[in-house]
Amino acid sequence: MSRRLARALGVRLVAIALGLIAGLVVLEIALQLAAVVTRSTARDADVVSGAGVRHVLAVGDSNTYGLYLDREQAYPIVFAQRENAIARERVSVVNAAFPGVNSSQLRNLLPELLRSVRPTDVFVMVGANDWWTLPEPIRAGGTEPSRPLWLRSRVLRLFVILERWFEAPAVLEKDAAGMPVKGSGTIPVGDERWRLSWTRLPAGNPQWEADLESNLRAIVTDTAAAGATPWLLTYPAEDPIYGRVNQVLRRVAAETATNLVDAGAEFRARCPSSDCRDLFFPDHHPTAEGHVLVADLLTRAWAGR
Repeated sequence: MSRRLARALGVRLVAIALGLIAGLVVLEIALQLAAVVTRSTARDADVVSGAGVRHVLAVGDSNTYGLYLDREQAYPIVFAQRENAIARERVSVVNAAFPGVNSSQLRNLLPELLRSVRPTDVFVMVGANDWWTLPEPIRAGGTEPSRPLWLRSRVLRLFVILERWFEAPAVLEKDAAGMPVKGSGTIPVGDERWRLSWTRLPAGNPQWEADLESNLRAIVTDTAAAGATPWLLTYPAEDPIYGRVNQVLRRVAAETATNLVDAGAEFRARCPSSDCRDLFFPDHHPTAEGHVLVADLLTRAWAGR
């Protein structure tokens, strides 16, 4: 290759690279401006139209996620459908629950979820995984972690979203006996993605109840500080570990004057043995009919707030 040809090729490659960079910069600016406009006008549009939309964030574990079911069958979505059908008040729901989540993970993640969703109300059903999964160290002050500037790039998020369309939503590792030891996955909320993981504690966490109570109190406080109304929900099942978790949820709700939807009490009245196949799967997760019952309880509580 002659020197002149090599030089011309080099100039062309540099021009292509500069063009790509310029295109990415323009795309980044456009996406950032779109995000600013969306954030500043989304709520204003609700007010101007008189729609009165309330934005609900539902958080928790597999019992809120809708394990074994289609996501539309989980109680947060069913609740929104029922409430919107009544036409009393429009409700928009984001179900950010994920199987295996414990209260320390939720406490750490909540500030970011509140920032992203900006809910008016937050439904919280969490704690059933605290006794057997590794707790996360609590971030100082319960604040969201600072993120490097490059992680705030909308272009980067776009590529991450495209890449994660092709990845498995959850990865589960098991030991030789087939018992789960580790799990990981992502929670998608709009153009945001957060990766969560859990690790089994073979001997369990002996202080899980005290940790759960502390985390629940912080979750209630952080939710209220963000201008949203917290709602605590007990688990539909009352045994074996669910009953102990429900006691903590009821106590925190009473002592913090937080809205409580006592699903456990309602399900116990209908199914004292917790072996009703119409309401529970064999591992005590609620069935589709069970999720409908939780949604109905929420609808009644919502009307009386």
